Amino acid sequence: MAKPTSDDDTVRPFAAVLAEIGGGKLHARLSAQLAELTAAVTETGKKGQITVTIRVEHLKKADANTLMVTGSSN
Repeated sequence: MAKPTSDDDTVRPFAAVLAEIGGGKLHARLSAQLAELTAAVTETGKKGQITVTIRVEHLKKADANTLMVTGSSN
């Protein structure tokens, strides 16, 4: 795992990053999915899961330190 490269070497909290991905849409979708999942588990007694994918890539046509962070869930 790469070490943070900012000047102060601080790591941003994951929850803060998650709340920003897609303008907060991923966070909202995950909240709704978790509510649906917990209701389904309570109703059926079966286990369930949510899969979250976070992608990080260099932003094209930008400097080498500019990254794009996107995410999805299912």
